[in-house]
Amino acid sequence: MTDPTPLPDWTSAGAQGSAPTTPAGWYADPSDAASLRYWDGTAWTAHQSAAVATQQWAPTPSGRSFGFGESVSRAFRRWSDFSGRATQSEFWWFYLFQVIASFVLYIPLVIGLVVLLPSSTNIDAYGEVTVTNAPSGAAVAVAVVLGLVILAAYLVLFVVSLALSVRRLHDTDKPGWWVLISFVPFGGLVLLYFWILPSTPGQNQYGAPSS
Repeated sequence: MTDPTPLPDWTSAGAQGSAPTTPAGWYADPSDAASLRYWDGTAWTAHQSAAVATQQWAPTPSGRSFGFGESVSRAFRRWSDFSGRATQSEFWWFYLFQVIASFVLYIPLVIGLVVLLPSSTNIDAYGEVTVTNAPSGAAVAVAVVLGLVILAAYLVLFVVSLALSVRRLHDTDKPGWWVLISFVPFGGLVLLYFWILPSTPGQNQYGAPSS
């Protein structure tokens, strides 16, 4: 077990009117909000302090929660950022947005194929039925442009979600290269497990929590 960095003398520091700096590794105890517990970098230890965690200088061990709109906005602003961290709320709100956006993009594609590329049915003198597609040149051009726009939108969503996935892995103190496990059979389940893990409290090798 890693020995914790000693805590400062909270009483004497408070009497002198200055807020002491909490040493690295000490965070608000998730099981007792009135005390601090030591995080050794991989797990919570048995080291606990009765220091008042409600003082204004008590640290916040994990990143703050983001709403739907802010999560989507942050994801697009950091579309090319494969460093840093992303909280659970950032990741899963954007995942919901991606599902909704994919469905919305799918609707005009289906409508375009049905409306712009109509089929015609002919019955000859012998009663044989033939179905032919005879779209106009304009219909084909519109369908191609529509397809390219939708493809571009999907590519943008893919790049943004890839960067966000890497940052979510960083938030759990894991290298972003773990995204490649999705190409292995059942690797997606492992990746899903990593994505739902809570944030690493405080600073890790990829930086401070999202704020």
